[in-house]
Amino acid sequence: MQFQVSDPDGRHWFVLEMGATRNQSVLLEGERVFLRMTWHKIQSLLVRRSDVELLMRLLRGPNGERDHLPKIELPWHAYLGEYPWHPAYETLRDDWRMGEPEVEVFGTIADRYVERSGHNYSIEESFNLTIPGPRLMRGLGLRLAEGRSLAYSDARGRIIFKDPSAEASGHSAAVVDRDALCALLARDDFELVWVITGEKSAHGGRPHRHGWGGQLDYWGIYRFDGTTIWGELQFARNDPQASQLAEFLAHR
Repeated sequence: MQFQVSDPDGRHWFVLEMGATRNQSVLLEGERVFLRMTWHKIQSLLVRRSDVELLMRLLRGPNGERDHLPKIELPWHAYLGEYPWHPAYETLRDDWRMGEPEVEVFGTIADRYVERSGHNYSIEESFNLTIPGPRLMRGLGLRLAEGRSLAYSDARGRIIFKDPSAEASGHSAAVVDRDALCALLARDDFELVWVITGEKSAHGGRPHRHGWGGQLDYWGIYRFDGTTIWGELQFARNDPQASQLAEFLAHR
């Protein structure tokens, strides 16, 4: 799993959020049947350096905190170019307290969902935008670079945050300039924490039957202190019953 990526110009970026799904299916007796299903997700949080060990323990725990990270949802009644200075965003929270004892965390990205419903005829279908969270917007001095793409620049006009899938093929992702983020971490005494979750499973058999080849779940918690990335990746298998495996192997 890559947290650092480089573009064709040689600039280095950190991946703050990314999700990918790959499914394989066939038509069997007129119905679509899934054979293999995979998905994985990267999410991230900012945390004060003094609290990072507490957050790491919390996310490694069995209580599911890593599966339900807080989300920032932008209000719909303001223009995207007015974020974050418009009064509509004044009450927007970018910090939460998780766990017991509590640890304060800050979201790195925000979601803006645009729904085609009611009398909104300006779009043909609903979509979701991934943009910098308020802490990144203010901490890096970001603003919408221009109105044609979802990229954010600093005061000098240099792109600092973007979704690379807007320029090249690939999965949608939120990436931030590595040097800019390192400067923010050093100045505010923060660390960046990534949470990885994913799953792989195999299916088979005729429609509405129970053929199954098993499932592999994985999760990981990693941290970056401004110099080094380290963490761990955990795996868990969920094996099929004998009857499920027999059905799966009979119709691969």
